[in-house]
Amino acid sequence: MINLYSGKGAIGRIDVTWNGSTPSYSKAYYIKDHLGSIRRVVNTSGTIVNANEYYAYGDFAQSYTSGSGNNKYKFTGKERDTETNYDYFGARYYDSDLGRWLSVDPLSSKYPGWSPYKYGYNNPVRYYDPNGMFDTRIEIDEATGNVKNIVDDGKEEITGAIVNSNNETTKTFTFNDEDDAKALINSFNDPNNFEGTKNIDGIPITGIDKEFNEGEMVTNVLMGAATVIGESGQGSKLLATAKEGKRFGKMDYVQTLKNPNKLKIIKNTAYNCLDAGNYMWGMGMSVLGYSYDEAVIGSQILAFVKDHNLDSPKDQKAIYNGYHNQ
Repeated sequence: MINLYSGKGAIGRIDVTWNGSTPSYSKAYYIKDHLGSIRRVVNTSGTIVNANEYYAYGDFAQSYTSGSGNNKYKFTGKERDTETNYDYFGARYYDSDLGRWLSVDPLSSKYPGWSPYKYGYNNPVRYYDPNGMFDTRIEIDEATGNVKNIVDDGKEEITGAIVNSNNETTKTFTFNDEDDAKALINSFNDPNNFEGTKNIDGIPITGIDKEFNEGEMVTNVLMGAATVIGESGQGSKLLATAKEGKRFGKMDYVQTLKNPNKLKIIKNTAYNCLDAGNYMWGMGMSVLGYSYDEAVIGSQILAFVKDHNLDSPKDQKAIYNGYHNQ
């Protein structure tokens, strides 16, 4: 048997039979459902030679085979072992009788709130798992900015993608803070769990800000820096920066950002509103001619004055990116 593949996995096969030393070939094609499970196998005449109906977690409800129509690819298109009846996903084996994995998720330490044996967020009609590891790609609807789907791209780092109505990727991005990505995953999987949608700063994250504009952001940064420069003519640049960096000052850039529950994509990185403000602070300090160290120290002082806290590593990462315009 020779398998036929496209970009979305197996689409059919070529069966080879031998009459002495003479081979003969016959083709069969797979008809799948929205999860990738093979429901029907048809030959070149359009005749159904294999039919499978599944329970929610992949066990057979009914199965029919005619002649050589038997097919080893079953639930979500994965190979089912004939001796154990387990499905092999790549990272581990799955038991459709139990609806559970037979070993721990290799990425389970990243998500302690979920059972390492759970399949498809316990909702297998909606979700599928391509390789047996935690889902790491968040797909955002281009039209709404909301999470459209969560899939496993086989990578450990959580990434994001903007997809259009044809499910084509129009933009990819990373997350400045992985906690924002986890909050997005939770908001999609369990939207009624309000606490689960909050990031580490306690802000509910609901999607990507479609109204955010990088050009408008740069304008706001320059306006804040211009205010400091104007006030520096009457005194110290450092004192003017400290004044405008306080809450509601012209360099307190968070107040210029709309939709605080939506992430802002800046140069292919998604930031929550506080980190986007840190990014803008770093950019503004660069415009004003401060060193990067001065930008970080200034932010730490202002963070302590405003909130009695110091910047986290993710805050400093955003400042670094903004200062270096990356």
